[in-house]
Amino acid sequence: MQTLYALISGLACVTLRHRLSAYKGRVPHGMLPIGDDPAGNLYLMDLSPGERYGRIYFWDHEIEADDEGQSHQKNITLISNSFIEFLVDLY
Repeated sequence: MQTLYALISGLACVTLRHRLSAYKGRVPHGMLPIGDDPAGNLYLMDLSPGERYGRIYFWDHEIEADDEGQSHQKNITLISNSFIEFLVDLY
């Protein structure tokens, strides 16, 4: 993990608002980008209602849908079952 996005920051490029705008339509619906790695891949939190809510996924930009395609879930991998578990794993 390189960056965990903030609600407020002196650097606008690392705020959730900026990242939501930058990745709108690129990440699957119901997923919130919460951070990135040095290679430009994302960490996503699933905000979909139900069993998957709160799970953390790794989003590989190398196999992202093309510019004209819809976002898909072929390039995401489950890495944690909760945000707390994700933070513990980082430590």
